[in-house]
Amino acid sequence: MGARRFKPDMPAISLEVSAVQAKTALYNAGLYDQVEAVLGGSEYAMVRIWWSSAQSWRRDHPYIAGMAVELDLTDEDVDALFEAAAGVPT
Repeated sequence: MGARRFKPDMPAISLEVSAVQAKTALYNAGLYDQVEAVLGGSEYAMVRIWWSSAQSWRRDHPYIAGMAVELDLTDEDVDALFEAAAGVPT
């Protein structure tokens, strides 16, 4: 994965979804196993705790930005995932 940087001048949407919605959207997009692999290799216990315990996910959360970099996702990709997640019934 190439070195990528998020542009600080780009406004992040403040969309919030439940963890179930977010994980379902990742699964539907074929990304869930990749996220699990990244988390399994992470040296940061807090990220693993957040992944397993957070009840909701905000688009502007730093762990979301970090995972996007790890998965080589663009801002538009992440926005699309959040939009898809918002459409998952709870």
